[in-house]
Amino acid sequence: MRTHQTISQELEKYVTDKEHYNSYEQEILDSYYPAYSKASRNTDNLKFIKDSKDFYDSIIGSDATPFIHFNDTPNILEMVFSMG
Repeated sequence: MRTHQTISQELEKYVTDKEHYNSYEQEILDSYYPAYSKASRNTDNLKFIKDSKDFYDSIIGSDATPFIHFNDTPNILEMVFSMG
C-alpha cells in the first residue's frame, strides 16, 4: 500500500493537461510540414524511395522538441506524434 502511494505521489508531479500534449503535437507538425515540403520538392521520380528513407532518417535522428516538465524528451515520443 505504501509503495503504491509513493509511486502515485511521484507520478502526480508529471501530470500534464491535454492542451500541453496538443500544443506539443502542433509544434512537431509545424516543423515537420515545411521539412516534408522541402524534401518533396528536391526529389525526383527515379530516386524517391532513397530520398524518402533519407527524409525518414533525418526526422527520426533530429533532436526532439522539449516537452513540458521533461528535461530529455526521447525521440521516440516525437516519432509517435509525427506518425499520428
